[in-house]
Amino acid sequence: MIHAVKLTAAAFARYGTVLDMPATGRSTPIPVLANLRPSAAAMVTLMRLPHLPPRFEAMERHRHSGQCFLNLGGGRLLVVVAPDAGGAPDLARVEAFLAAPDQGFDYAPGTWHAGVASIDGPSLVAALLCRDGTPDDVEVAPVTPQDVAV
Repeated sequence: MIHAVKLTAAAFARYGTVLDMPATGRSTPIPVLANLRPSAAAMVTLMRLPHLPPRFEAMERHRHSGQCFLNLGGGRLLVVVAPDAGGAPDLARVEAFLAAPDQGFDYAPGTWHAGVASIDGPSLVAALLCRDGTPDDVEVAPVTPQDVAV
């Protein structure tokens, strides 16, 4: 069983960037959504995530683009990542994080991750990704179903 921990910038640094909402005012600009293909356009997907059990059955990565998630309303989000092991996710080193409702996160290009999941109930989420419509946009690796303790 994988145990999820609080999402912090230090713990998540090897996978990307944590976006913490400031207590007041605005943050300084934060670079997100790396794009390694000039022909790929930044796109947004808006999602209504249902509350589901915390588990995953596949991991994916975007070798040429970062992917940024912004929680637009709802509770905590489950963020599951793994380092690369020869072109596949290293399932022995999977890590899980809980993003607070006022946190976003940006995966670095090539980061293996499971689909984001809503933990406390339904959530509204925006996902930004650079795409060019080719098979290089996403690589998917089915895995043995994994449960996550939150």
